[in-house]
Amino acid sequence: MASIAAELGTSATHVGRQAKAMGIELRPGGGHHAVSPAELDALSAFLRPALTDRRCWSRLHRFRQAMQHRTITEAATHLGIRQAVLSHQIARLEKDLGAQLYIRPPAVNRSAPPGPDARSSKP
Repeated sequence: MASIAAELGTSATHVGRQAKAMGIELRPGGGHHAVSPAELDALSAFLRPALTDRRCWSRLHRFRQAMQHRTITEAATHLGIRQAVLSHQIARLEKDLGAQLYIRPPAVNRSAPPGPDARSSKP
């Protein structure tokens, strides 16, 4: 909408009002798309639980994008969001679907010094 407004030399709000007055449907603000009952029926039963709110398509899209990167941090950077946000969205998808979608690598203990554990070595 902003690009159309820029071409016309007016505001996006004005373009939106004019579109509404002419009966042109606009998607909901923020680009979120609520899933209609007809769309739900057409989808796999596995995906239906994940499509319960307006942010569902965004989570699915971001998950798909994340799986194309080596790490969640790399994916989040590419998507322009924080890593914690992307991790939370993936966890929400997993909870909604009742299945693990992403196998997380083991956590790295950054505070431990490299090498053998000092407690296990004998004097």
